Amino acid sequence: MDTSDLLRGGETLTTEFKSHLNDRDLTKAATCLANAQGGTLLLGVDDDGRVVGAQPRPGGHMDPARVAAYVQNSTDPPLGVAVSLEHIDGQQVFRIDVPTATPGPVATKDGYYTKRVLDTLGQPQCVPMSPQEIVSMGMVTRGQDYAAAVAVGATQTDLDPVEFDRYRRLSSLTRDSTANLQDEDILRALGLVPLAAPVSLGAILLFGRVEAVARWVPNAEFIFQDLRGQALPTNVWSGHSCVSPRRCRHSSMRETA
Repeated sequence: MDTSDLLRGGETLTTEFKSHLNDRDLTKAATCLANAQGGTLLLGVDDDGRVVGAQPRPGGHMDPARVAAYVQNSTDPPLGVAVSLEHIDGQQVFRIDVPTATPGPVATKDGYYTKRVLDTLGQPQCVPMSPQEIVSMGMVTRGQDYAAAVAVGATQTDLDPVEFDRYRRLSSLTRDSTANLQDEDILRALGLVPLAAPVSLGAILLFGRVEAVARWVPNAEFIFQDLRGQALPTNVWSGHSCVSPRRCRHSSMRETA
């Protein structure tokens, strides 16, 4: 549904308006929608539907990809959302499309389980989930790996064929059977094909192009440990400026023995 239609329709079970939310409350609002029917959160809109404009996120940025990455990395299991920055009535509005949590439920990393419902007057609100609801919904979420989470909007073109070739070459050295597989079969063999989308975060981390890693895992940190026949192990650390574990800038790395 177009954003203009959502604004005219007002707040519903699947549409929420917020003039501003800090990062913690933004994550809570996203999980609340996900644990019900999913929906759309418009950030920069008053409760009455008046567009007031979104405020910059912490650090002063207005980057939709970073907002999406924050939500995904602040929820458990990771919740992939689609975020866009739209211009409405001369103002900027974050549109955050939240899928239904499948599997669910999904919580914030600090343990909040909420669900969007209609109160006795028919007004939407977020309420805590009961222990019974959490257990009932959560039976299928146990053991879900972060790497299996969906990279929302990613396609096969975001994966680098060169990295698949590198994987096959290294696998052949250990006579691993996956060395003879095609790209998509390698992803399946490694458990990196999510049920609801073509590309997972794990696939991006292992095989993604530089731009893909920077977009879907912008807060990634990589640590490498070399144990090959040295008297002391060498640890190599790289922070945010290293957008790919395969293409770290030497200036951003530290070595410690």
